[in-house]
Amino acid sequence: MKQWMKNKLTVYISLLTLLSTVLYFIISDDSKWISLLMFVPLICRVLTQVIFKEKWMIKGKTKTDKQHIIKFIFLSLSFPIVIGLISYGIPWISGLVTFHVPGMYLQLSPLLSFLFILITNALFGTIMGLPYSFGEEMGWRGYLLPKLIEAGVASPLLLNGVIWGLWHVPIILMGKYYPGPELISTLTFFMISATCMGYILCVVYLRSKSIWPCIILHAAWNAIIQNVFDVFSSDNNRILLIGESGLFVSMSLLLASYLLSRSKNTKSVLTAINGTKKVMNSG
Repeated sequence: MKQWMKNKLTVYISLLTLLSTVLYFIISDDSKWISLLMFVPLICRVLTQVIFKEKWMIKGKTKTDKQHIIKFIFLSLSFPIVIGLISYGIPWISGLVTFHVPGMYLQLSPLLSFLFILITNALFGTIMGLPYSFGEEMGWRGYLLPKLIEAGVASPLLLNGVIWGLWHVPIILMGKYYPGPELISTLTFFMISATCMGYILCVVYLRSKSIWPCIILHAAWNAIIQNVFDVFSSDNNRILLIGESGLFVSMSLLLASYLLSRSKNTKSVLTAINGTKKVMNSG
């Protein structure tokens, strides 16, 4: 059984590498195809399941389960706001990064402008981003993570985040995603952010027992961090300090993932995973 899972992992990652590489070359010439890259994890999942004749299992949810999921969906919408206020608020208040109100049709005060854009993106921006986050999360957390666990791989949650981060590296090197003036610092901070965010998404998936909070969290993160907090920030230093490849965001996510890992509920989930790995190893 363990070897069977490793075979599935090998096929999935091989397909992911192949299809992603093809798209990297296309994106290098035309950035408009970058959104298609977000569907590659889902496409590779479908192909792998067809190859191994896997069934697409959908578990039924009781009323209690639905209430549990709704709680996590609310937390998923709140998380980017909290991280944004911390990781952007400190540079704004300290003057390291300038709080800049973008041009708007409505003439509002800076605070009201920020709240208006924040609420708009938290609601409509998240909804618009759902198809893209669905494409990623159905692959990364919905398929790759369970297979890493079932194959008995060491530190599957962290590994999931590392693989997810490395998948973004080529488009960073091409200057298509969070380009920074210093490549080493950009890649370092981004890998910290991606690994920690991937870990958090894995915990959300395992604790909620549903992929939907992950899909919503992913979409909300992109809409709120990229379309609100990034947009309201200016100065040349901002890429080094904020954003997914910035110091403050990466450190905030590192702290959040650490605190999440120390919670009682997360520890119980990790204990269950270790038990699963022991069973797989004994088989």
